[in-house]
Amino acid sequence: MKLETSKGSEGSATAERIQELIQDESQRGDYIILSQADDRYFQTTGMDDEFHAEYRDGSADQHFILRSPIKGSELYELMLRYLNQEADWHSGHKWQSLS
Repeated sequence: MKLETSKGSEGSATAERIQELIQDESQRGDYIILSQADDRYFQTTGMDDEFHAEYRDGSADQHFILRSPIKGSELYELMLRYLNQEADWHSGHKWQSLS
């Protein structure tokens, strides 16, 4: 899975690198994106220890945003589940449709 930040492409994502980026704003810049394809991605933005996240799973009607911010530790677990392509990676959080 491709990993990129506002500072540029990171290549293939690893759990370790995702954790580093979440913990260090100077490395991640304004956002982090994990992408499987142009229309299949998870992205986040935030500062300090408060993050907002959204994902798209194909068509525009499959575009969702978290209803409230989450902490870095929660974000890491969510991104790791997405990276590992767990079928229920998004469960346990309240998502709102952007369509």
